[in-house]
Amino acid sequence: MNKFDLVLDPKAMPMRINGLPELCYPDRLNVTAAIFADAVENNWLDRIAYYCRGESWTYGALISGTRHFAAALRSIGVGPGERGVLRMVDSPHLVMALLAGKGLGAIAVPAFVQLRADEIGYRVRDSESRFIIVETDLLDEAAKAYDAGCGLEHVVVAPVDPTGRFSSLDALAAAAPFDQWADTSRDDVCLITYTSGTTGRPKGGAHCHGDLMAAGDTFARYMMLTHEDDIFAGPPAIPFSMGSSFLIFYPLRFGAAAVLCPEKTVEAYVDIFNNHHPTIFISVPTFYHRLLTYHRAGGKLALDSFKTLLCAGEPLNPDFEILWHEETGFPLSQLIGTTEMFHAFIGLRPGRDEIKRETLGKVCPGYEISVRNPDTLDEVPNGEHGLMCVRGPTSTVYWSPRDIQSESVRDGWTIVRDLIWRDDEGFIHFVSRQDEMIITGGLNVSPVEVERILERHPAVLECACIGAPDEAGERSEVVKAFITLAVGYSGDEALTEKIQEYFKGAGPPFMYPRKIEYVETLPKSLTGKLQRSALKRQEIAKQGDA
Repeated sequence: MNKFDLVLDPKAMPMRINGLPELCYPDRLNVTAAIFADAVENNWLDRIAYYCRGESWTYGALISGTRHFAAALRSIGVGPGERGVLRMVDSPHLVMALLAGKGLGAIAVPAFVQLRADEIGYRVRDSESRFIIVETDLLDEAAKAYDAGCGLEHVVVAPVDPTGRFSSLDALAAAAPFDQWADTSRDDVCLITYTSGTTGRPKGGAHCHGDLMAAGDTFARYMMLTHEDDIFAGPPAIPFSMGSSFLIFYPLRFGAAAVLCPEKTVEAYVDIFNNHHPTIFISVPTFYHRLLTYHRAGGKLALDSFKTLLCAGEPLNPDFEILWHEETGFPLSQLIGTTEMFHAFIGLRPGRDEIKRETLGKVCPGYEISVRNPDTLDEVPNGEHGLMCVRGPTSTVYWSPRDIQSESVRDGWTIVRDLIWRDDEGFIHFVSRQDEMIITGGLNVSPVEVERILERHPAVLECACIGAPDEAGERSEVVKAFITLAVGYSGDEALTEKIQEYFKGAGPPFMYPRKIEYVETLPKSLTGKLQRSALKRQEIAKQGDA
């Protein structure tokens, strides 16, 4: 199934740029076969590929285990173009299941383990998956989805099904020995990753074999400067494109290793720092906040092994960026990518590029970034705000819903919908999501800018801002802040006035939050991103009920 055949409107066809010698892949390419052939050719079979829960897997064991999964899938008739959902914790077995499906020419649909039966069923129906591979301990919700008639033909339980209702992976593998990997095109779809659904139903991005190879041959090669002694680690889950790129396709391309950890706690990763001494760590800002809290409480963060600490998912608060560096002695380096483009395309090279605070970094070799006027899509000069538009060796093509393709790709460029600007040194600066900009009193206000100032107040633990209706009718909308309070503060009218007065003295007065609501928690996606859109929907619903 060719990725580009999914594009129904020729005007919405992305332009693929293969501007590096490493990106000139043959027309016939299977990412699993290519990775394993490199492991054999480069004598990596005895090298460690993965660490997980006190155990390790060599490249040789990874290949053997992947063939085991492939044999099981082959026994139920899985072949080129078929889709299958994977419900497994982050572990070498999930990696093997993913690579086995791709090796057979099938299309893997990894699902977060937090998803319940209806969300699993949505992904099954949307991707038209015929089978699901589920770990024994995660069978319950998958069984509910199956019983609800989501369309599954096969439930494969790894390693065995204790209920006796479904197929056991080990038994299937024993019945049908594996022979060879499928002969696939570089453009055949092999992975569907779903967005976190911050603006409605999750969207499915389609990725081909060439995309996954390009992940290693662009960002991992040129920005991470990856070599075989590197060890990757970080809490992003593998169903999240950041997790699959950093924990699978970046390290395996270069014979490096990764630490996989199903437990996404600070304590678990402190143990990883101490025991495995990773060199590359990737996480979202909220996890770094938790690490710093641990450090301040007297816990020791062993960071000496790292050549880079990477932050992605949403922009760093610059005050926290400074605070982290001052208290730990290690700078944070930002990067940005999208689920639809599969991986990162802006960042910095560790040890070579200056880390310029309050920037996302520079364009990754192999990619092009254009900053364009949101109304005309004309390119704007350095220093001016505009939409981020990207093209490179990976590209945006939707599995579903396909009717949004024309909204996301124009003239070959993927429109990311982030407002950014580029300075004269080539650094990219984030302003806001285009659909989250607040228009008040005829002025555009970035919620990120308001949040950065609010979070300097000692009462504010965390906050999120949206545009809310103005009951007075003076403005189209006003800035409203949702705030979770630090210990020792009470969310009363007196505090609201103090926070508002503080903001007027610390930032542009027209941006101050005219409304403040104190909440216990803020809505976040499974990947840790603030869901301002959820707050916006709640606010609109409140106004409708008033």
